[in-house]
Amino acid sequence: MLSDVLRESGMTVYTASHGAEALQIFHEHRQNICALVTDMMMPYMDGHELAHKILALKPEMNVIFMSGFSSAIFQKNDFPNARFLQKPFSVETLKSALLEVMSVQENP
Repeated sequence: MLSDVLRESGMTVYTASHGAEALQIFHEHRQNICALVTDMMMPYMDGHELAHKILALKPEMNVIFMSGFSSAIFQKNDFPNARFLQKPFSVETLKSALLEVMSVQENP
């Protein structure tokens, strides 16, 4: 549902069912991707590992982590420019977080 609403807002969205698939999609569309929105808990590769792998290839990538677990799962020191969203959250909250992380990149 989130991806549909973001698409309706004019964003290009690539979806993956797990971290390994997300990494594959990143390799295929790297130049078109400016933000990673990932769940902390996923099969095959968690969001933390996925973000580390993508940031190693594209350090300027914007990252938003989400989880239904406590924000204690999020390691802010590892990702100083990332945002964490506690589930459940609204589409407006996600849009706002995307704009926020993208403005951090534009105005370091």
